[in-house]
Amino acid sequence: MKLLWSPRSPFARKVAIVLHELNLQDETTKVLTNLALPITPPKSILEVNPLGKIPALILENGKVLMDSRVICEYLNSSHNGSLYGTDYEANTTHLIWQSLADGLNETLLLWRTEINRGDTKSTAICANFETKVGATMAHLNTNIQQFRQEKFGIGHIATLCVLGQLDFRWSSSEWRRSFPELAAWAQDVSDRPSVKENPSAVEDSSTAFPIKAPQIQFFKE
Repeated sequence: MKLLWSPRSPFARKVAIVLHELNLQDETTKVLTNLALPITPPKSILEVNPLGKIPALILENGKVLMDSRVICEYLNSSHNGSLYGTDYEANTTHLIWQSLADGLNETLLLWRTEINRGDTKSTAICANFETKVGATMAHLNTNIQQFRQEKFGIGHIATLCVLGQLDFRWSSSEWRRSFPELAAWAQDVSDRPSVKENPSAVEDSSTAFPIKAPQIQFFKE
């Protein structure tokens, strides 16, 4: 299998962690693929995924899976995994947390894009995003004890990936100080092999992409 991937993408990182949890990392070739909204995807990417997005997983039979949710569910079901829980209640919990984490990632991307419009950005839209991000983080922080009781799975993985994106793109947010229970949980699972072997990007070192990471503190005491 081939995975179109980048450590800059929380969704691609989610797939990489799932591959590791299912012991498929050695059967998969990672193809570093850097994309950005202002840059038209190259033909080589569009031929694999016409949406011009990563992650995309090319199976051995040539079929292409796109979207991290589709890829992760396929990998788990086709390799007898248990990353989505072993009963209905656990499955529902994992799916809810994955939806929250993925939605938070999407909101952060939209917010970052709006901020980088500079003088033309909308303060009302930014305030909207700030409210949604704060509410979601507070919800995750409040309910993390319940989630600690679940076996490690897709909900945990998705949540770790959005927290990694906060460290990468919003390094001045100080989210750990505002959400200590969530920070403690993240620290507890940080030594898991699948997490250690698939870290989030630690700094935005690329100068090729015009979108810059905003350095603002959006969580307040």
